[in-house]
Amino acid sequence: MGGYFARGFCAELSRLHGPYVVGPDAMDPDRYWIQRLQATGQAQARYLWVLFLSGLFYAALWYQPAPMAAEQSHGLAVPVIDLRLSAPVVLASGPSVIALLVLIVMGALRAFSVAQWHLGKEIQSAGGSERFDVHPNALDLAVYTTAESPRWAASILYFTYPLVLIAALAEAAWLWWRIQNQPSPPPGWLLFGVVGVLLWAPAVYVVVVGMLFQRIKKARSGGHLKPPISAKDAGGSDESCLTNKGTA
Repeated sequence: MGGYFARGFCAELSRLHGPYVVGPDAMDPDRYWIQRLQATGQAQARYLWVLFLSGLFYAALWYQPAPMAAEQSHGLAVPVIDLRLSAPVVLASGPSVIALLVLIVMGALRAFSVAQWHLGKEIQSAGGSERFDVHPNALDLAVYTTAESPRWAASILYFTYPLVLIAALAEAAWLWWRIQNQPSPPPGWLLFGVVGVLLWAPAVYVVVVGMLFQRIKKARSGGHLKPPISAKDAGGSDESCLTNKGTA
């Protein structure tokens, strides 16, 4: 009886909302991994913007007059809910927040690479993952190259992702060091400092070892550059020869 009602409930859901899809076993695997690749591309775009704005926010907050002074203890107002935050405490959270965002971006990049691996044959036949990545982020567009771009430029821009993430981690380390050397660290600084180190260390590892070194190895072999795709195969003009998104 229970199975009968369960089947009826699922049939009603399908009638109202379409097929209920939960994973690659419930639909065509290629379609699932294409959707997965596109979703992780969107996640990258969101969290890269959050990381960029967070870096600007903490840098601007630090360069305010006397950012760690006692008079700044109630200097930040959160709109809508009328909540005031201690500027020194917000600054102390900076290294942890930045390192966490780097880990999230790296997670999205690794998930993108996994989706690429599952779509290996489809990507190869299409001449690259660009056809499936319908949500390029601002960083992708800023360093976009084509088959006609100079080889040296494509090789340099291939390292944009790791260099941007390393710059964010460098800011986190700089904030941690400056706050630690203040005459009067903010309340809870020890907790923020420990959490910051616990997040910063693995973030450095996954960016440097898991991404930068892999890209150096791939660049030396020329694997990051692909020959142009003919207009006939691409369905239009020649597509990009640079594969920049993903961990390697």
